[in-house]
Amino acid sequence: MELITKFKPQFFVYIIVICHSLMAMSQSEGFSRANRETVRHELVNNGGLKREDIARMATVAIESPYLTSEVKFTVLSELGLKNWAEVAKDKGSVINRLSLNTLLEVSTSEIPLYEYEVPMNEVRSNVYEQYEKVKDLESLLFERNGKSFLRLPVQPLSDNNIYDNLLEELREKGVQVELVKSKMRALFTSSRSTLVYDPVKGNEFYLKLSLKKANGAFK
Repeated sequence: MELITKFKPQFFVYIIVICHSLMAMSQSEGFSRANRETVRHELVNNGGLKREDIARMATVAIESPYLTSEVKFTVLSELGLKNWAEVAKDKGSVINRLSLNTLLEVSTSEIPLYEYEVPMNEVRSNVYEQYEKVKDLESLLFERNGKSFLRLPVQPLSDNNIYDNLLEELREKGVQVELVKSKMRALFTSSRSTLVYDPVKGNEFYLKLSLKKANGAFK
């Protein structure tokens, strides 16, 4: 399903594609095992992804607070390092030295999402029209102090300045919108889409978000 969300600041259009998960969620918190394994299988077996594409995802994922101890152990063992602080000190060198298999292990780890929270009175969209049809949309809408807001997640592979034009015009009108860490978490897929889990609503769905600079498999 495709939602085209237009903002009152001139010339800015944000396109978001939402698809229901293909597998039923498990009862435990977090991504369902079936969805996690499906995403991993697609990523590992996508012949169109080059090493540089995998490395780009791994560069983001290796800093994730959700990186498991098993993945960290694999990275440290392969590089002959003793502690994770050595990885954080020279991330670029670490990524370049890792084997493709280990890069894939890192890239298939959960990553945090960051988002902008925009007042709905600054948005013209079909979000409310589709709300009753797509349950997953409730993860992108919330209320605070009696006001409605729309979450604008940032694609993890994108620069945080992807919304600069929007933010500048909002701030000129006195509307302050800051980048915040989302409660939602994500998994990279074999395209620029991400599989997202919302622990508050218990929803699991795909998001396809804008990229300011894309290359390789992510164009």
